[in-house]
Amino acid sequence: YELGQQILDLIFARKEKDETHKLCLAIAGGGCTALSTLTSTPGASSLLMEGIVTYDRTSLARYVSKCGGPLFLLASEQDNKKFSFSSPTASHALSMASWHSCHQLCLEHNNNNNNNNDNDNKEEEDKKMF
Repeated sequence: YELGQQILDLIFARKEKDETHKLCLAIAGGGCTALSTLTSTPGASSLLMEGIVTYDRTSLARYVSKCGGPLFLLASEQDNKKFSFSSPTASHALSMASWHSCHQLCLEHNNNNNNNNDNDNKEEEDKKMF
């Protein structure tokens, strides 16, 4: 728990310096307390865009493939009976998928904000006409 809190403190300190930082967190089952701790921290909603716990192999593979992560990295390990969620390969695949997911969510968020601003500007222009 103490290490988790230290990591959260570092994340929020970085967030205070740059408001544009966002986070998508994908973790294997053993790390689910990190997500719980993060979501119960005041201010987390300004940082966290998505949090997912991939609790079994199918879930992990589905998340990685859905989010554009390097599924091929998992293929050889999944065929191997010694596949481990704590392997460097699984960590890399999850981190790449989370990065891709966060990037896509940020693009969608920015597009939605731009569309809302365009609609607000159009409404103001319409009011001026009448």
